[in-house]
Amino acid sequence: MELFLPVFLAFVVICLQPGPYLIAMTSLALDGQWKSLIIFWLGAATAGTVIYVIVLTSFNLIPENFGFVFLFLKAIAAVMFVSMGLSSLNRSLSETQKASLRTQQRITKAHFFQTMSSSFILTCSNPYVIGFIFAGIPAITGQTSFTLIDILVIRVAVMSADVLVWVGLCVPLLFLRRYFSDGMLKKINIFASTIMIGIGLFLFANMIYHVTAKGELYDAGLLGLIEQNLGYI
Repeated sequence: MELFLPVFLAFVVICLQPGPYLIAMTSLALDGQWKSLIIFWLGAATAGTVIYVIVLTSFNLIPENFGFVFLFLKAIAAVMFVSMGLSSLNRSLSETQKASLRTQQRITKAHFFQTMSSSFILTCSNPYVIGFIFAGIPAITGQTSFTLIDILVIRVAVMSADVLVWVGLCVPLLFLRRYFSDGMLKKINIFASTIMIGIGLFLFANMIYHVTAKGELYDAGLLGLIEQNLGYI
């Protein structure tokens, strides 16, 4: 409990940080895509578990410029979100409300893979998550060496905070849309699709920011040699 509670409370704050992950989840909820919402969360949870296990079991072995991998993943996530947004926007503009509802209730294999992959890659490239693992967890726990039990407790605390925040935010939105008219729902769907495209553009701009300015990846010590590398370009 001494390890669980501090990590849990800290990650609740991280979850409430405005960013692509928060906006994507709430946009899917507003769009009524509850199945996509679950798939998106599962992809993020899977990615988070992989990152936590890899990083916390080999904390002192991470190369100084490992952050470039996260920037590459962010670029991929940007493309996927723009693709998802354009696809959803095209559907919202062309389909009737009833057809749109049937589409939301039907999850194809391609849609499942796209949604799962986008959330997986987004989580792997999220600077808030990366910074929290590399800087926040050692500061909270006072250690840089973790046993498998420690990692399990930390991951359960993080996922518990994640579920608490998303249930609190998304479930009310899913029920709230029931009271909107068809015209209002269509506008909301278009708005949510536009937001998805905006997330992709934001991720691309954020990737450029991390290359040209000091952000969370610098603070976590993952882009320590970037200025030296840019000096040779």
